Amino acid sequence: MSVWISKTEKNFYKYFIKDQKEFGLSEENLFYDYDIAQSEWIKKKTVASFVPIYTGLMPKEDVQNLVKWIRHSHFCGNDGFCHVPTIPSTDTNEPYFHKSNYWRGPIWVNTNWMIWLGLLEYGYGDEAEAIRSGVFELVKSHGFREYYNPNTGEGLGGKDFSWTASLVIDMIKRNRKKIQMNKGIL
Repeated sequence: MSVWISKTEKNFYKYFIKDQKEFGLSEENLFYDYDIAQSEWIKKKTVASFVPIYTGLMPKEDVQNLVKWIRHSHFCGNDGFCHVPTIPSTDTNEPYFHKSNYWRGPIWVNTNWMIWLGLLEYGYGDEAEAIRSGVFELVKSHGFREYYNPNTGEGLGGKDFSWTASLVIDMIKRNRKKIQMNKGIL
């Protein structure tokens, strides 16, 4: 296992970006999956394009490119398309987007938690707070659900979903610790 981790760390950009020089210059140059069997890039604009911020393997300037696209209206930016400022599983302008079809559009707390944590680690507190507040609003209004409709916030899938609950608890705990540190309590 450690060999694969080492290879991924060493070749991070090679494995997930077709052309590193073009990274972040347009929506076509985000992180994408690569189909080894077909030897081709899977160019689908999904939340997976943003998850690498969670790894800590990116230089700050590349994180700025991801933050630019996280703010983009296709991923629930300022156009009011989404119920809360969270990131759905698929770009809302893609033809394969579907607001309630599992990984083709709904909001998942687990992926938003990873992006939230990455944003915090790279110093993007405002963007992280918007996601955290959005997740809290979804849970407050619709319970600890497996995933949520990005347009209405309606809870979908499993009820009383444990990973949603545990990640919300983590968000509360980390936020409380940050507040205490800022007040000089810790």
